[in-house]
Amino acid sequence: MKGNRYLSTLKIAKRARQILGGAKPLVITNYRNPIKIAQREIEQGKIDPELLKIDPVDDFSFYK
Repeated sequence: MKGNRYLSTLKIAKRARQILGGAKPLVITNYRNPIKIAQREIEQGKIDPELLKIDPVDDFSFYK
């Protein structure tokens, strides 16, 4: 993923949370770690990182 590393990390984290929440992985892998799975999905083009919109309040708020 090109561009801002911080934003890339947030997008991987958001997809990993989706996987933890029950979303099915879009790649076949031996990894069980949702972060690794999310990275592989983006690397293999199964998920367009531009479509993972980040909302800091909804996605990463500790005050929910």
